[in-house]
Amino acid sequence: LRLAKPLVKWASLNWLRARQTLKRRRGNFRHRSPRLVLLRLTIRMSQEPEVIVLGAGILGCALAWRLAASNLVGGEAILVIDPQPAASQATSRAAGLLSVARPAARSHWIPLVQKTLTIVDELNRTGQSVPLHRCGSLHLAASARTQALLADYEATASSNDVSCHRVQPTKWAGRLPWLDLKRFSEGLWFPDEGYTDPYLLTSAYGAAARALGVRFSLGRPASLVENGSRVAVRIDGTVHTPTSVWVAAGAWS
Repeated sequence: LRLAKPLVKWASLNWLRARQTLKRRRGNFRHRSPRLVLLRLTIRMSQEPEVIVLGAGILGCALAWRLAASNLVGGEAILVIDPQPAASQATSRAAGLLSVARPAARSHWIPLVQKTLTIVDELNRTGQSVPLHRCGSLHLAASARTQALLADYEATASSNDVSCHRVQPTKWAGRLPWLDLKRFSEGLWFPDEGYTDPYLLTSAYGAAARALGVRFSLGRPASLVENGSRVAVRIDGTVHTPTSVWVAAGAWS
């Protein structure tokens, strides 16, 4: 009896998870037996994960979603682990700035931001609600050094297909009444700059990942251990040895 109770609980939990995944992916199984598909999903969800992602912040959730969406590995074979609720640590305290205004030395960030902007639109089209506030940004120069910096920003934007144009600072007095704009000689306006809510963006990544079958284990601490020549993950005393482990735990881990 002691053995039967946990076995029934295990089977019921995995059966429920499989049913939820089947509902999300029903369109892919139109010509298959629902009972057979449900059984296969139940078995897959009870197996060892092929991929473990440590951290359910913005990097971990985005990574899990893209891995599942790329079909490199099935969503049900991916497990995301975090001892805290998703996006509750450093992610929820981030500013959420999506800035494409960069100097040449940091131009490598521009494609990443542009890709994020594209993904936000993609998530919204799939029914996820991710606010994107395109408020623009104004960069001002009051000295020879900052004028040179503006020139650097402008040249970098031009070479990376980023929209910007020169403006007269004093013409912005109505929008920025708290600034003494007479102090500034030059201005550079980036109309496509914006920001989002990092918590909501991470939640959308997580929801998109779950829709592809990715599993989440939250509120359970985990640690990296060695298992022979391979890296393994210990969760609640159980050691898992997946094909790959992705550490996305962030600076606070």
